[in-house]
Amino acid sequence: MIKRSTLFSVLITGYSILNRRKNFVHNFSHSKRVFYNNICILGLRAIPFLRVLLLTSIWHDVGQSDFKQQAKYHHIYSARLFKFFTKENKYTDIVVNIILCHRNRGANAQYCPKTLLQQAFFDADKLDVLNIPRSKKLIKMYSRGFSCGEFNIKDTICFWEDFITNGENILFLEKSKKLFRQRKNAFVKFVSEIKGKYNV
Repeated sequence: MIKRSTLFSVLITGYSILNRRKNFVHNFSHSKRVFYNNICILGLRAIPFLRVLLLTSIWHDVGQSDFKQQAKYHHIYSARLFKFFTKENKYTDIVVNIILCHRNRGANAQYCPKTLLQQAFFDADKLDVLNIPRSKKLIKMYSRGFSCGEFNIKDTICFWEDFITNGENILFLEKSKKLFRQRKNAFVKFVSEIKGKYNV
């Protein structure tokens, strides 16, 4: 079991790395929302795994940089960084495997989510696409001249529209699909407003 002092230290280290990377999409707020989404998806089943979910939520995007196009491999970078900073505890392999499986459902069979925790975390991460405050911040950064990898406003809106259409189908768990349906309409309205405002 991870001692409280060790857990706190590893959480703070992950938080510090996120801050140093100056991510404006994959940041601490995103980590908090992913943790919250996991609790919503798993319900009481989350209770035995709260430490695992805390660690994975903080660390799953530490290998991501919003200013470079390295999204394709950030799950591997993040898992390596987490393993480097945690040497001995019994949760390390569980967290590493969830991090490795969080990015893309079918990109690599080796990293396809299989366990309940892996599938719930994948879904929780994807559901944060429907986070309107986060999306508003992203559009605001674009309007100031920042870019997210090679993405711009037009690319991002295309991504959002594709997720609106196909997002429910890529989620694993029924609770996740229900949450998607509950959040979808407000996000559709938001995307429509952004398209009108920026004439996209």
